[in-house]
Amino acid sequence: MSCFILRNAAEAESVLKQIAISLAIAEEAHLFEHRDLHLGNILVQRNASKTISYVLRGKAYSIPNHGLVVTIIDFTLSRVLHEAINGTSAFCIPMYYG
Repeated sequence: MSCFILRNAAEAESVLKQIAISLAIAEEAHLFEHRDLHLGNILVQRNASKTISYVLRGKAYSIPNHGLVVTIIDFTLSRVLHEAINGTSAFCIPMYYG
């Protein structure tokens, strides 16, 4: 995202909504926390689509994406709650070798 140029306010709004909804879905489903979200961890790509669809709490949403698709990356510091392991929290802990 740090090198991507948004053309107008509608594109910026779409990027923010896609990030917020994606994080809300992950948080709702797995108590997900990214813990290192910044412009360098957000990828934006142009495509021909007009809308993007989500399901949150059983309700379907479709929002205008203005031809942009957002991807969140780098889960090194993230946390999720893994229900299959008796509600155990799982952390991604970076290993440094020096």
